[in-house]
Amino acid sequence: MLWFAESDGETMPDNVYYPKGTIFVINEWYGCKEDESNKGLYLDSTEVSNGIIEREDEMDYFVSPGPADSAIYSIIDGNSIADKMEDAGIYWEHCSKGAGSRVIGLETVRGYLKNSVDNPLESPGLYMFNRCTNLIKNIPVLPRDAKKQDDVDTGAEDHDYDALRYRLTTEINHGVTMAGHY
Repeated sequence: MLWFAESDGETMPDNVYYPKGTIFVINEWYGCKEDESNKGLYLDSTEVSNGIIEREDEMDYFVSPGPADSAIYSIIDGNSIADKMEDAGIYWEHCSKGAGSRVIGLETVRGYLKNSVDNPLESPGLYMFNRCTNLIKNIPVLPRDAKKQDDVDTGAEDHDYDALRYRLTTEINHGVTMAGHY
């Protein structure tokens, strides 16, 4: 789970400027055991919802719904994971998925990262707070798919990358949002 803030393009009090649409990954919740980083905790939707609420209660700002993997909208026994999470007070946006979305996603992530090192900053970039340790650890070493060079290897530890990709490729114009991958 990742939480994001988005620049409105205004110059900040300390005279720092980030172009409108610049994305900051401000927090993460990476659900895994310390010694098994690519294996989840097998939490159900209620446990995940409670974990999100617990973390957001510690935040000093309102969090708007962000994109989640479309798998949470699959209906099983009359309900979806999204329905169960809504019952707990957690809401999501549909992510942009479809033909070519993984290729577009990788290109988008790469573009945001590239924009972050431009001087002066002219286009929206991507920045990660130090507390996002798993995202910072995983993104630089995420391998490409051996058969589809325009995509990442989905067998690798790509869960936080997917949440990042969903946020960067889904049209959301809020201040603070979250994104998730299940």
